[in-house]
Amino acid sequence: MSSYNVIASQNPNNKKKVVFIMGATGTGKTKLSIDMATRFSGEIVNSDKIQAYKGLDIATNKATEAERRGVPHYLLGFLEDPEEDFTVQDFCHHALMAINRIIANGHIPIVVGGSNAYIEALIEDPRIKFRANFDCCFIWMDVSLPVLYKRVGKRIDEMVDKGLVEELRGMFVLEKEAVDYTTGIRRAIGAQEMDLYFRVEDRIEDEGVKKLLLNAAIQDMKDNTCKLVNSQLGKIQRLRNQLGWKMHRIDTTCVFEERYDHKLEVEDAWKKKVLKPSLGIVSDFLKKNKEQEITQFSTAKIPQFLFYFCFLYLFWSLACEYSPNFLQRSNGRNSSLAVKGHGMKTRSSKSNFKLSWNLEDEIYKVIETGMALGFDFDSKEMWMIEILAAAKRKLKMGRVKMVKDKVLMA
Repeated sequence: MSSYNVIASQNPNNKKKVVFIMGATGTGKTKLSIDMATRFSGEIVNSDKIQAYKGLDIATNKATEAERRGVPHYLLGFLEDPEEDFTVQDFCHHALMAINRIIANGHIPIVVGGSNAYIEALIEDPRIKFRANFDCCFIWMDVSLPVLYKRVGKRIDEMVDKGLVEELRGMFVLEKEAVDYTTGIRRAIGAQEMDLYFRVEDRIEDEGVKKLLLNAAIQDMKDNTCKLVNSQLGKIQRLRNQLGWKMHRIDTTCVFEERYDHKLEVEDAWKKKVLKPSLGIVSDFLKKNKEQEITQFSTAKIPQFLFYFCFLYLFWSLACEYSPNFLQRSNGRNSSLAVKGHGMKTRSSKSNFKLSWNLEDEIYKVIETGMALGFDFDSKEMWMIEILAAAKRKLKMGRVKMVKDKVLMA
């Protein structure tokens, strides 16, 4: 793709938020993403390049409909052609469209998957300018390697029990002498490892030999998956150490250690050790700058005359009410602005109370307060000049009298 469509954030302090869940295969990314989506009104964008293809649901370890719990998933099983090469550029294009759509719907995009090179391209490609438009939260699911290797092996055994061999046999093409396992869905774990077994199984009558070949193919799957784990972890470390990505590491080792006797204990460990801290991280991330978002109003979005009017009306109202903060007996000559009571009853029996204060000083105070609240003033001096000019324009209304350098509102 030569160009990318991004919903640009008009306010750099109010970027749209995107959550990324990263980690090696088998660390619990899918489960966490769904748990998180159900709690934060999130929708999931798949970043696993093999899961983007339709089919081989067991081999690619896609979440089932039941496991998704009604959470919308994007880029999951949407490619019909198993031979199509789903490139990094293709992913960035489709991922941006999905993220923009999710945000437009008022939900939180959660990008999850193990293809770290694809995520890196999305974040770092200078043409996309992702960080300029989106605020990112990276969660890294980590498991100690001895425990993860063992888990990977166990998971492949479970996949075989679910029908992995039969699923792979369905896509095997016997008539081809050489099959390209570097593109398309054939990059899935198991496709290449089972190739030799599928080619010779019909020519072997000895069931014992056939079983040995099958076990060897399954062991190759486990070994190659462990190599994939190492590669994925290496990329994550490079993103952290060389590119400076800030990642929140969640250690899920305890959940996958075989020290629990019942599934309820595993689920309890997941909630306490993984889900709870992850939800805390994302909750803080989503709240970040929330107060600023509420109070940060750019004056560029408000017609200037409206701001001037509000300013003048505010102090006119204060004058009418004889605010104790500003009211004092006029000292005559030193008052830059004197506002007399104009027919309204005062709280004092005396009627000669005047509101006296230096207009320029008060304008500066209001501007400083506005800046603290998030208003954008390019030039305090220019704002003061404009506000004074607005006050002078009220001469035409007959409510203001100019006496040399004084402004008298009667």
